[in-house]
Amino acid sequence: MLRACMQIAWFHNDKPVKDSKDFELLVEGDRCSLVIHEVYLEDSGEYKCTARNVNGMAHTSCRLMVERKYTTQRNVL
Repeated sequence: MLRACMQIAWFHNDKPVKDSKDFELLVEGDRCSLVIHEVYLEDSGEYKCTARNVNGMAHTSCRLMVERKYTTQRNVL
């Protein structure tokens, strides 16, 4: 279980991510998750999670690539 003295922070391209209607920050036991409910092109980039306590710091990161959805239209006569 994640201890109360543990400080968790999320970053997107080195800017803090706050809990909001678009981003949900979850802590379940010893697992921390970032849920993006609806992604946009500007959500692409590096996401990093840092955990700190009296013993030090740990972090993990990943890259998210959001691509534009292309649709083809047919001319119907």
